[in-house]
Amino acid sequence: MKSPLFHVLEEDENGALLQYKSRRRGFQRYIVGQLKECGSRFYHEEIYVRIQEDLSTNEYTRIIFRVDFNNSAAKETSKRLHCFPNLPDITSDTFFKVFPFCVLFDPSMRITHMGKSIKSLFPYDTVVNGRHLDEIFRLIRPDIPLEWSNMLSYGRHIVFLMESRIALRSDKGTKSNDGTVTKKPKTTAGMTGSSAIRLKGQMKWISSWNMMVFLCHPILSTTEEMMNIGLTLHDLNFYDGSSEILIAGMQHARQLQAAIDKQHAWISKLQATKVELQEWRRKGKRLLYSMMPRHIAQMLQQGIVANSICEV
Repeated sequence: MKSPLFHVLEEDENGALLQYKSRRRGFQRYIVGQLKECGSRFYHEEIYVRIQEDLSTNEYTRIIFRVDFNNSAAKETSKRLHCFPNLPDITSDTFFKVFPFCVLFDPSMRITHMGKSIKSLFPYDTVVNGRHLDEIFRLIRPDIPLEWSNMLSYGRHIVFLMESRIALRSDKGTKSNDGTVTKKPKTTAGMTGSSAIRLKGQMKWISSWNMMVFLCHPILSTTEEMMNIGLTLHDLNFYDGSSEILIAGMQHARQLQAAIDKQHAWISKLQATKVELQEWRRKGKRLLYSMMPRHIAQMLQQGIVANSICEV
């Protein structure tokens, strides 16, 4: 089941416009009751919810709710943001250095620039600039068409998950300054396989360029998966904790492996004890049968109940 999608379209001091989208039908009244209960229970405030517009189709339920409540904090937040001093602009070189995992595209959805860390994953002769974004990546979440209007509308509130359509490099090597390629051993990548990589992040509109940039990071579970697709810790973003998470994962993996090894040792010891117990049982039976007449011992070994054997 795919989870429903909620995001705020507009916000003012009297409330907000909330868009609800889902493949499931008939939950409009449930959503209204849920919003009212959340406002009452968590914020101790009575809110009013009404359906402002129903844009549902045969495939989706898409409804815009008007939620009325005291939202004066939004106006105060807007004032504080306008009071901040204007920061100087940065050059594109600095921007792309800070964000090595980024994809820049124009209103026609044509890629104009791709971060060096993403580009290094594809074959060296792959041309990405000028191609449509949908030719290079497949949008997994949210479940919306890959269009410019949707990027502007959803980009401020939703985390995007995209997967590459182009197969990754097979050598997983690194290119030096003189153009030579140092190859690494071929191994299979992690959970996403060796043919694709998944990127997760936000869409940000840069007004001075009139372009949208996808600021993302690769979804990696372990350092082994990172190395298998040809990345190092130096290739990851500077501004987030991706490298720290991977290093912490290494330590957790070592602790988990130590616990697994200890469990295997305990299982081996238990199996050895079980074998020894069976051997002592056989010795005990042989000792018991040696103290009886042979034909009676044979009858007991055949499974005859002892109480049914009575000889005078």
